Amino acid sequence: MNGRWKLAAGVLAATAALQWGAAAAAAPPAFVPVAGADAEVLEHVERFELQEDGRVAHEVRTRLAVNSYVAINRLYGETTVVWDPRHDEVQVLANRTVLPSGEVVEAPANAVVDDLPQQVHRNPLWSHLRRRVVVHTALEPGAVIECAYRVTSHGAAWLEAEVPLRRALPVRSLTVEVEVSADAPLLWQVSPGTVVTPEDRLQSGRRLLRFHLEELPALPEEPGSPPRDEMVPYLWLSTAPAGGAQEELARRLAAAGPLPAEAAKEVARALEGKASFEERVVAVLETLREGVQVSEEAGATLVRASLAPLSQVWESGWATPLELAALGSAALDSIGVDATVGLVGKTGRDGARVAGFVGFDRPVVLFADQEGCLRLVDPVAPGEGGPLEEVVRERAVLTALPRPTASPCARASAAFRRQVTASLQVDEAGAISGEVELATGGAAVPHAALVHGGAKVVRAVAALVPGGKAGKSRVVNLSRRSAAVVVEVTGALPPPDPAGLVRVSFGEAPQLAGDPLPPLPVAGRLTPMLLGGPGEEALEVTVRLAPGWSVAALPVPVAVENAAGSVTVRLEQGAGGEVHLERRLVLRSRVVPAEAAGAVRALLAAWRSPASQELLLRPPQGGERQGGSARAPSGGGR
Repeated sequence: MNGRWKLAAGVLAATAALQWGAAAAAAPPAFVPVAGADAEVLEHVERFELQEDGRVAHEVRTRLAVNSYVAINRLYGETTVVWDPRHDEVQVLANRTVLPSGEVVEAPANAVVDDLPQQVHRNPLWSHLRRRVVVHTALEPGAVIECAYRVTSHGAAWLEAEVPLRRALPVRSLTVEVEVSADAPLLWQVSPGTVVTPEDRLQSGRRLLRFHLEELPALPEEPGSPPRDEMVPYLWLSTAPAGGAQEELARRLAAAGPLPAEAAKEVARALEGKASFEERVVAVLETLREGVQVSEEAGATLVRASLAPLSQVWESGWATPLELAALGSAALDSIGVDATVGLVGKTGRDGARVAGFVGFDRPVVLFADQEGCLRLVDPVAPGEGGPLEEVVRERAVLTALPRPTASPCARASAAFRRQVTASLQVDEAGAISGEVELATGGAAVPHAALVHGGAKVVRAVAALVPGGKAGKSRVVNLSRRSAAVVVEVTGALPPPDPAGLVRVSFGEAPQLAGDPLPPLPVAGRLTPMLLGGPGEEALEVTVRLAPGWSVAALPVPVAVENAAGSVTVRLEQGAGGEVHLERRLVLRSRVVPAEAAGAVRALLAAWRSPASQELLLRPPQGGERQGGSARAPSGGGR
């Protein structure tokens, strides 16, 4: 009887399991993601019109397919437009969603709101700027957002526009139209390497220029990519006269007024005890930076290359980067340094071909040094990084008139160079002593940090040694193109591992200025990689071991060379416990395409491999090292 019941129960359980499995297989999953990208631009149209009364109208129409909840909830749930109510009018022409079923859902009226742009948050002088937020509703995977708006600007000096030709998501159709009077001096330019042929026609006394591109692949942000303004190709258009932007910037700087009296007092106090030209320049710019809070993201494009009066800037304690550059230029002029303000352009922007402010967004201070060299300094971070004229050596700079009487600085032989040369001794107890020299060139020169006394540089050099502490140091070379500092260091080897071996690594030179090396690229990469070349990084380390110490294993020699560059690791073990290690990384270009990801990965993997960096040492027999020190055997010497 019990057996029959057990059999019946088993049959019922199996039947229920089969029915449940069949039902589960027949039921649709809770969410079926749409294949492809998180979102896709189906159509994007931008139209610019210079009207007869001088007004500039900018109309945007977009159809965007959202295919995932990431796109809906985090990326594309709203469209934003920054505008200035003093000069602009904004109209939302359309805001609706087409569902996968074909149903069209119009957004409610309260789906359009205004707030303060985050770039000028808490800045009282720019609190008049507004950001119109168009919220998209009824979104689900597979839905299509249809949005259109128009911005009409009054009192513009000329028409100018910038349109990115690639986006972080794929674009099926991109159209840019520009309409001006037939006699308007409309010029255009695209980033180097981009080819586009517009339709250009005259109709009823008006000139219409039309650009059209299709099937543009995504260009997302990935680890190790160049900045967006360097990676993305752009279209620039302008009706500005040649030299008009330089003259207009000079006029606006003059209207902003002289250096405020209170700021001048702070500058005078900062200059006390500063004798050298370098110290005085850095002291002036850093004093002004510390005197105000800066809306760092409010570039020249956001504020339309405009400035508030400098007296109000200093009184409010807030500045945009352009206003801070104006303060810096005025302060340098007040101490006899020929200075002005400039705007650094995006990569490939040629102000000689297309005039105007468009494409010039990063404010800088330009001044003539004692050698007649034209220097560039970032007013937001005057004491950080390398020489800015080396960093932006391939970019154009729009300079306010009159320009300083100076010539462009002579370029360094390479974009960057970092060379570490170390001579170290290890005593019987595992203590380390010796000298380490760091030589740099190009954009890798920590110029301002060394002018400050070099404490930051000295600490970074000492950190190359295990447990490193800096002693005496001396700067043996300092210019904008190259620099070198020598540091006396002491330290201690780490304690042995469970196998009784001491591991010491010599990896990379300190990266105090210039572009850092990217992480290892992954397969299927879509964007270029920023390497910062052409340049090289090298370490030459000589270690002399006290009697009793021996080498258990040397770093693995490496020799890799490909289109991206080369990596070389060489070793020599001499008599008397001497080990010489040489590591060298050569990079051939600043940016490499995504297709070269394999070559870059091979270089960086070899350069960063622990096997090519680690030196394994065997402590003296009978010595039990703890925490980096050796303890004599008990009873020793009796």
